[in-house]
Amino acid sequence: TPFKDWLHEQKDKMHRKSNNNLTGSITKVSMLSRIFDLFVAAMIGYFIISIINSLAQRYYKRTRTIQCK
Repeated sequence: TPFKDWLHEQKDKMHRKSNNNLTGSITKVSMLSRIFDLFVAAMIGYFIISIINSLAQRYYKRTRTIQCK
């Protein structure tokens, strides 16, 4: 039953009405969620930039090898 109660609480949180005011804990969770989302977005951006950099280095190395021959 504790799991069932927890599921009901989660369902109520997801289906809250729009006229309910946000409490402090929900605002803090929302802020934490936004910070985490920004962190994930930054990591994805860094990953994409590192892939582009790696491809550029490989291309430069390949062109330098051809020019040296």
